[in-house]
Parts: sequence; structure tokens; C-alpha cells
Amino acid sequence: MSKRRILLIFVLLAIFAIDLAFPQSVEASDTSNRVLLVYDSKNDVKNDKVNIDALQRSLTSMNLRVKTLQQSDYKKGMLSNKKYLGVITMVNWRQVGLTNQTFIRDRDNFSGIKLHIGEGLTSTEIKQLDSQVEKIYQQQLILSDGHDKETLPFKQSITVVTKVNKSAKQIGLLSTQQANQKRYPFGYINGKQGYLPFFSNEGLSLMVQTKMIAQLFNRIGKYQPLLTITNVTPYTNLATLDKLSLFLYKKEIPFAVSMTSVSDNAEMKAFDRFTAVLRNVENRGGIIFLQTPTVSSGIDSDGQIINKNFLTYIVSLARQQVFPVGISSEGFWNQDKILRTNSLKFADHWLLLPNGEKVNYVNEDNDA
Repeated sequence: MSKRRILLIFVLLAIFAIDLAFPQSVEASDTSNRVLLVYDSKNDVKNDKVNIDALQRSLTSMNLRVKTLQQSDYKKGMLSNKKYLGVITMVNWRQVGLTNQTFIRDRDNFSGIKLHIGEGLTSTEIKQLDSQVEKIYQQQLILSDGHDKETLPFKQSITVVTKVNKSAKQIGLLSTQQANQKRYPFGYINGKQGYLPFFSNEGLSLMVQTKMIAQLFNRIGKYQPLLTITNVTPYTNLATLDKLSLFLYKKEIPFAVSMTSVSDNAEMKAFDRFTAVLRNVENRGGIIFLQTPTVSSGIDSDGQIINKNFLTYIVSLARQQVFPVGISSEGFWNQDKILRTNSLKFADHWLLLPNGEKVNYVNEDNDA
């Protein structure tokens, strides 16, 4: 199988395959699903901006509208009970941390849902969590959730909850590897207050984090893996794709295909062969998502080319009896006003994939 042509990745259905009907517009006064995400730094040194991307996609999958701000951009009054259902504080680089006192004061006065991720819990937050915490050093902890376990990367330090409120919820368990093994809650919820000691963009950690955040924001859904085949184009090894879809069908493995179509040459025999395989995929229970094209900087400033191409894609596929259930794209498309408006609006179901190495915004607004 050509690794360059077909890439198999496991993604979380709740994170990336968004099976929710998103409203086309939400009034500014509607706070029922709006969340403010404030982070300290993208931490480009370690490429930890992928954590912010994963968190944004996770929240979007819960039908939460997310406004994302770096702490330096936060101004007094941006966070209020009239505007937001909840606020998430994300310390993405512990050496930086949350230092914007204006945001911290507004957060303390906010009465909605609050989630703190990472280091730097304040005394007010600890009091609201009704818990005791302790910083432990140089540990490689084990995360467990039911029968599932994951050995976490080594951490120089991590703040854990050591005393819990009897009525609080605990999601996942952190364990040390010493002989006198100690255990701590991973996700911790006390009423409207929540705490996660860190955020990871992969593995069991991502699944447990998603479950915890969904509970905190009272979102109901199933969070299970979905095998997703990406980078499928008319130039893919179609015989391999056909055999793979048949194998998954016989093994009763749920799967999705993220495919890129063409705006020209839809009358060619090659396109007929491509769509014939896609029909086989659909007949075998595969879910097809139409993937957004590559964005070139400065060429389509108002999104009209993207809009026109998408209409062409949809019509040409429909003529061949191929009906994608939704749109797939890298996460940054949902953080860009032009890209979001001229692509994702064509569907109620979205599959948001991790950003690639190169991200080209047209009009970034971080207001998903």
C-alpha cells in the first residue's frame, strides 16, 4: 500500500468526526453554547500549539462555539455571564503561565462553568474546586480509565488533586509507579468547576479528557474511535482502497473516508472509476466526507473560488450517485471566517482533522 497515497489514522469520533447539526447562525445574546478559551502561549518551541488545535476541535464536536484568545489579547469585560456559558483557562507552557491579572479577576467573578487545564491553579480556583492539591516532581505516571491504561510521558512536575469533595466527580485515574503506589484523580469536577492537570492531543489521554469536558459542560454523546482513511483522491491507488473497504466491511469495523474531488475533468473515465469505488465504500457502510482543498495565500481573499469549487464538487459527485455525509478539513478552517463560511456551511456534519505543517489563514478570527 502506498503510504503517500492512503493514510490510515485513528481519530476520535467525538473529536474529529463531528456528527452534530450546527446552527447556521447564533444570536450574540445566546450563551447556551458559547465558551471562551484563554491560553498563555502556543509554545512554538515544542509545537504545543497542536494541543490548542485539539482542544478547539474537541469543544466544537460538543456543539460548543469557541472564542479563542491568547492571554495578551484579553481585555477587561470580555468574559461575562451574559456572553458565555463557560471559560477555559489553558496553561500550555508552564514556564509562561497565566499572568494577565485582568483576565484572572474577571474569571474569579464569572459564575458560569470554569475549567482549568495545566499548572498555575490560584487559591481562588482551589477553593472553588473544594479540594487540596500538591505539586509532585519527576514522575512518569500511568493513566487508567476502566480497563484501559496508558503510560504517560515523563513530567518534571505536575499538580495533582490530593483531597476531594465527596460529591465531586473523578474521571480517569493517575497512578505513580513506585512500590507504595499513589493514586490521584485525572479529571476532577466539583459542580461548575473542573480541573485537568494537562492536555494531550493523542492517545487515551485525549479520550478521557474529552469525556471529562463533556460531563463538565453537560454534553451527552458517545466517544469512541473511528478508523478514518484520509488523503483519498482520484489519483489514489483505487484497487487498494476498494480491497481495504471490503476488508473493513467483512470485519464489521466502522470506518470513514476523507476524499478530495476535482473541479475539472469530471467527465473523464478516471473520474468514473474513482466514483465507482466511492459507491462501493458507501455500500459497505463507509462514511464519506468531502475534504477541503489546499489553501494558497492571497489568491482567494473573499472565498469565492472555494465556494464555487465546492458547488462543483457536490454536483459532479451527485451525478455519479456519490453523496458525502459532510465536509472534512484541517482544524484551522473552522478558526477562519472566510474558510468556514465558504466551505463548512455546506454541511451539518464536519470531520475536523489535525492541522498540517503549513497553515494558511485567509481571515483568522478564532471564533468557531
